[in-house]
Amino acid sequence: MTTRGDEPTASYGLGIDEMIAGLAADDERVARDPAMRALLDEPRVVIALRERAMRRAVARMLALAGYGTQPVAPEALMMTIAEQVPDAVLLQVSSREVESIERFERLVSAAIPVVIVTSPEDEALATRLHARGARAWLREPFVVEDVLACAARALGEQAVPRTED
Repeated sequence: MTTRGDEPTASYGLGIDEMIAGLAADDERVARDPAMRALLDEPRVVIALRERAMRRAVARMLALAGYGTQPVAPEALMMTIAEQVPDAVLLQVSSREVESIERFERLVSAAIPVVIVTSPEDEALATRLHARGARAWLREPFVVEDVLACAARALGEQAVPRTED
């Protein structure tokens, strides 16, 4: 390593500022390229459940299993995915909430894997949505193992969350 004035430079002549700018540009390219992001990041799952406490609990379950998570209110889901497309979405749907079914349709048409979350009384709706493209179905109440199994199913076999060795 050499110096240019008081600033250290790498042997190829770049200063710290130039190196940082280059790394930032690389990060930006990776963020825009889903294939590169998938190689470098853990699978990102957006959790769109009505109850804030449940969103946070499910996000924690998935994060502990090595998934990247982003809990959002269902009303903010479409804006969130417009900013960055997730690898999968856990979406609470209800036959009483037409907006939730519309969100599901938009996600499936955008080829985003969806796990639907329903109450037991919405079993007929869950069956219909599963036939229309839902990757998995979580019926409330559910346990940690069910959440993890559905996330893995939505992400596909090749998308295994990272764990610390």
